Amino acid sequence: MINAISFVAVILSLLLMKIERKNIEQRHSKVWQELKEGFRYAAGFAPIRDVLLIFALVNLVAMPYVVLMPVLQRMCCTADPVCLDTSWAACGLGALGEPYIGIPKSVRGLIKRIPIAVTLFGSALMVFSISRFMFYPWA
Repeated sequence: MINAISFVAVILSLLLMKIERKNIEQRHSKVWQELKEGFRYAAGFAPIRDVLLIFALVNLVAMPYVVLMPVLQRMCCTADPVCLDTSWAACGLGALGEPYIGIPKSVRGLIKRIPIAVTLFGSALMVFSISRFMFYPWA
């Protein structure tokens, strides 16, 4: 209920916004042509191409841990819900590094930071994969 009430302020502020309508020219190009143009641009501009390839590789290889987390926790912690919650909290702590990626003002600055982030992510997953116990700092 509190969450629903919190949206009232957002909805009211959106309703109070005064936005001028702009006449936008209707383009009659085909979707496939625009997709082809986007792929051609991404393939031709090395920084964007490299970023897209790195993200595709990370999502293909590393991100399935999200799906496998409950299974792995059941194997290691005998289905203790606190154990799973602690693991999700650790994932959330890892997300605190995301502003480091978002700080650069250009794509070229991003290219220098992404390999560091990918290496840290991969290292954290390797440590997670070899752990056979759950550390409870409060226990």
